[in-house]
Amino acid sequence: MNRLIFLVFLSWLVSIGFPQNAQAKRSKGLTVEEQYELGQRYLKRGYYIKAVEQFNRIRNNYRDDALAIEAELAIADVHFKKGDWDIARTSYDAFRRRYPRHERIDYVVYQIGLTFYKKAPRFAGRDQTWTSQAISSWARFEDKYTTSEYGVEVLELREECLERLAKKEIRITEFYVRREAWVAVQRRAKGLVQEYPDSQYKAEALYWLSLSSTYTNEIETVTAALAQLDALDPERSAVARRKIDRIKQAQMELSND
Repeated sequence: MNRLIFLVFLSWLVSIGFPQNAQAKRSKGLTVEEQYELGQRYLKRGYYIKAVEQFNRIRNNYRDDALAIEAELAIADVHFKKGDWDIARTSYDAFRRRYPRHERIDYVVYQIGLTFYKKAPRFAGRDQTWTSQAISSWARFEDKYTTSEYGVEVLELREECLERLAKKEIRITEFYVRREAWVAVQRRAKGLVQEYPDSQYKAEALYWLSLSSTYTNEIETVTAALAQLDALDPERSAVARRKIDRIKQAQMELSND
């Protein structure tokens, strides 16, 4: 029995302990720079466990070296590459709080936003909490990091996220239109116009805002919505005016009855 236990233990050492020792020996004798490059090669090749082990070794054994900080950031990159968005975001955020003046802090903030963006569903009808979080994480990025190489991409991704939220709002507006819930239609359409003034869905929102406000007898809102729609989409504005005339005619007929 004792011999059997020994053989099992020896087998475990071979499968677990020896490779780790071999890896440690391969790192022995390398400079910290060479060890860091080894970790980066592991990362690029998709050897994520080895990469984390290598970067942790640098972080733990060379605490006074600048590459120890870079290794900490690289560990967050490993989690990002693996698609572990929550762990990556936690790692990046911890790095941001620990080293707020780091020369690559713009990259860190960019990556934090990307973890939200990656989690967000592309279909507008689904919960867009992560999309909103991505937008918030990139707030005023271009003002804070004016020379960042990620500035243009952040603007593009943020615009995409805003369009997705606007699309969700217009779909909810249409849901209420089908039910002729005009107060809800007005509230959603007005919110879209105010929150997403540059959206491609603004004209559609103004259309429904003018019609719903006609149903609720808010003439000033109708007039303001049509004025904006005239400048943005004259054809749609003309359709809205004809529809409004029919609504008013139907309202008059009902009042006469």
